[in-house]
Amino acid sequence: MDWSTLLAGALIGGLISYAVDKLLTFIENQTFIRLAYKGEFYSYRYATTDAGKLVSHRWKIARKLNGSIGVTIEELNHENPFKYKGAIRVKDRFIYVHLRGLNHSEEMFYIFREPMDKKITAIQGVLAAISMDGKPWSGNEVLVNEPISPQKAGRLLAECT
Repeated sequence: MDWSTLLAGALIGGLISYAVDKLLTFIENQTFIRLAYKGEFYSYRYATTDAGKLVSHRWKIARKLNGSIGVTIEELNHENPFKYKGAIRVKDRFIYVHLRGLNHSEEMFYIFREPMDKKITAIQGVLAAISMDGKPWSGNEVLVNEPISPQKAGRLLAECT
């Protein structure tokens, strides 16, 4: 057996091992996301322009084929709703969300504490956004797994601050 045969065998074995590892990681991620961050969620916060007005959004979260977590957010109760699309990263017990506007130029960033049981019930987060006129703004936001009344959303926001 010569060196070229050994080298070719080692290279083929390494490639097969790498492919199997990537496949198993992909399957594990798919299983994890089915148990945790997938589905429809709703968020509530006070408007930045009118502090007394409650703003609500519907979040549609799904695992993409490349393994990342994609999110689409649509503003509710609005005649011309803003829509956002982006990605979610879960790292160090926090959920990071980065979004860009689909029908406008706004860019938004969310940071939520990761729930301990991996199911989103009601968690508080901080929204940091860049408005369409280039001004940064931020505020508290609550993410829940089902639509709630404006009164309950107001109570949850009051508890968070």
